[in-house]
Amino acid sequence: MREKWMLAIIIFMILFSGAMWINSKQKRMFIPEMDEPAITSIPQEAHAESSSDQKAHGYKRFKSREYIRIETINVVP
Repeated sequence: MREKWMLAIIIFMILFSGAMWINSKQKRMFIPEMDEPAITSIPQEAHAESSSDQKAHGYKRFKSREYIRIETINVVP
C-alpha cells in the first residue's frame, strides 16, 4: 500500500513540475494598458428615435423580455 502512495506522489510531482516548466517557457503577449478607456459610454437618449421615425420605418422597440418578434404580413392577392 505504501508503494502505491509513493508512486502516486511521484507521478503527481512529475506532472506538476512539468506543467510549471512548460508554463515558464511560454511567451505571453500582453496588451499595454491605456490611459483612456477604449469604449466610451453613450447615453441611450442619444440613440432613441422619436415615435414618428418608428412609424415611418415600420418598426417598434422591443418590450421587456422580448428578444425576437415574429410578425405576419398580410398580402392582398
